[in-house]
Amino acid sequence: MKILLSGAWYPIAILRYFYLAFAARDDVEVVTMGPTSGARIPWGPQYNFPKYAFTPDIPTPFAKGMPMGFWDNGLGWDADLVIQVDADFHFLPYDHVPNVLIATDPHFADYTVQRQFATYFFNMQESYLEPGDIPLPYAYCAYTHYPEELQPEYDVVVNGLQYPQRRIVAGVLQDKGREVHEKLGDIWDEYRQAVCKARCVFTHSSKDDLIARVFETLAMRRPLVCNAVSCLRRHFTDTVHLLAFPSDDLRAAVYMVEEVLEHPDEAEEMAERGWKKVQGETYDARVQQILEVVGA
Repeated sequence: MKILLSGAWYPIAILRYFYLAFAARDDVEVVTMGPTSGARIPWGPQYNFPKYAFTPDIPTPFAKGMPMGFWDNGLGWDADLVIQVDADFHFLPYDHVPNVLIATDPHFADYTVQRQFATYFFNMQESYLEPGDIPLPYAYCAYTHYPEELQPEYDVVVNGLQYPQRRIVAGVLQDKGREVHEKLGDIWDEYRQAVCKARCVFTHSSKDDLIARVFETLAMRRPLVCNAVSCLRRHFTDTVHLLAFPSDDLRAAVYMVEEVLEHPDEAEEMAERGWKKVQGETYDARVQQILEVVGA
């Protein structure tokens, strides 16, 4: 089966995880298409990662909503399936090929048009499901999110965009004398190594979505403190796999982080249970689900 896989290619993106999962299969040929930012991530001018730059087979401009056939030079025309991993960038697909649209960010992106043209519309955020959407939760990448036995350097790691809730908790913990690592620019190997050097990982979802970092942290077998988004308990059990606090109670978040740090043996046992829980929650498994739905 020939799959045309498209989206915006950044040094780090969920699209990249899907690509690795498809590329690992023997039963598909993958052709990649879309714009690339090269080494740059648009978080700011300092975020350049030449090590992780990616050039697709069919590079295009950042021209959202253009027809695929306008750019593909015939390389994708004979695809059996088109899959777009849409983080607020999409093409208008061919009308002669079944097309899959994977909505990675419905907490901020408008997918009205994509829902109309997609043969199969997969939604990665359960809190934003609409009628006709196919649930496809986030996952972890088995090729980069795995445990690594490293000497602890940090009490707490807070990775990702520094939203106010994350900054407040990090600041309180720093005031308490805790060693807090908070850095936006950790990706791939550097992200895994930072997490694996932490005694505890803290994160907070500001839009009630079960964020990918929950799956990733558990896959790296680290104790996790996160907020109890509305769908969390459909996937994980509080105090068994992780510690979950009410989203509006940052005092509880600080308390739970301190509990993890004060009871390391219990925290490691919880991390082990969380790691076992997510073993089937890979992007490879999500790819298999997609192919089963489309009958491939």
